[in-house]
Amino acid sequence: MAYDSQAESLRLIRSGLPDCPMRLSRRRRFAPVAVDVDGDIAATRFLRRGVGCHWDETHLLAVDRRGAWRRPGGGALFAAQARAG
Repeated sequence: MAYDSQAESLRLIRSGLPDCPMRLSRRRRFAPVAVDVDGDIAATRFLRRGVGCHWDETHLLAVDRRGAWRRPGGGALFAAQARAG
């Protein structure tokens, strides 16, 4: 099962880590392992099962001007918003 890193990061920020650690399997291909929130910046960390390996993924998020958690990026929309404000 693939995972939506943005949606799972938001769930982790809102709900915290699960009470029991999750095991990776053929059905469950990712597991949250850490979350840290400091004001308008957050980091989430997941282990993801790949083909013959495991991936350690960290996602950084920041609160945008509308109050939504977003991953910072350098796209055209982000640049236009930065110029506007």
